[in-house]
Amino acid sequence: MTSDVDSESPRTFKLYSMRGIVVATFIGSWLAGAVLISSNYSKVGDSRAAFISIALGLLGYVLLWITSFYISRVEENEYYLQIYLRGSRMVLQLGVVAVIAQLLQGKDLSRHKQEGGEFYGWGRVFGISFLILLVVLVSTFSVAFLRA
Repeated sequence: MTSDVDSESPRTFKLYSMRGIVVATFIGSWLAGAVLISSNYSKVGDSRAAFISIALGLLGYVLLWITSFYISRVEENEYYLQIYLRGSRMVLQLGVVAVIAQLLQGKDLSRHKQEGGEFYGWGRVFGISFLILLVVLVSTFSVAFLRA
């Protein structure tokens, strides 16, 4: 995370923590994680990385949505396969976002904390996560309704 913010100036802005990013991903898909990562980039003045984060989050969401569509077509007698595939998808999603967030922002988030910077509270993380979850559910049910 490159910063246009002077490293000598006090940290007067808030960022989303690594835990917040992972929790948002768990609740609202990795689209929610991408939104928080993008917000962190915006706060430090890296608009290019913020845009790329959102674009990759949307791409990942679409790919996971297509995967979910395929999983929903598995035969009824393969119920346990469905459970396994959905669980694997969730673990993969959380792992990928955690690794990406750590690689991209881990050191900078640690430095932000060491320099006295603050992080957004859980209320804001949950709020954004549930709003994105609502978008995910509405889009999923809309397509399911159109297919029926």
